[in-house]
Amino acid sequence: MFAARHETFVGFWKDVYGFKMTSLGKESFKEARVETLEACTVVTDVHTIANLDLMTCTTKDYENIHTEFCLEALHATVVTALAGYFDVFFDLPDKPVHFSTGPQSTPTHWKQVLFYLQEPIVMTKGKSQFQIVPLRQPRSLTLQTNLTKTSFAGEKLAGELTCRRHRKHVRSLEVDISVQGKKYSFNLN
Repeated sequence: MFAARHETFVGFWKDVYGFKMTSLGKESFKEARVETLEACTVVTDVHTIANLDLMTCTTKDYENIHTEFCLEALHATVVTALAGYFDVFFDLPDKPVHFSTGPQSTPTHWKQVLFYLQEPIVMTKGKSQFQIVPLRQPRSLTLQTNLTKTSFAGEKLAGELTCRRHRKHVRSLEVDISVQGKKYSFNLN
């Protein structure tokens, strides 16, 4: 389902009313998307980027957040985007309160932030990264993959993420994600 959304997003720029506009498509990848995801679209474990105590943190604590991450595949899949969301915990003496804006929880108006990758990344879970499919003729086998410009990550996807205030627009964020030897830069307005 999510791979189809990615292909629609990429494919749109290949033919905009009969015009090839792939150069504009590359620019559109720089904008993070705010969307509601279904829990079934989550294909890796979760990595916490930052823990902030809202009672004691200062603006310096979140001025420039940097983290390395390593995500493990839950099953063999194709990663087309990385998603971000936040959880809030109120440690009250009588009854602790927690809510999440993640895809596994009841949707809120905050939704999730999607960082689309220009090139999908294939992840495996204890199997080969290619599927061997028998053809109609006996004794013939072929390796099948429908993706072009694809990276292979294996079972783990390692990378780095840096998040900071936008230089010109104080209410916006700049997010840099490095994964599979590629650096992606996003704006979040």
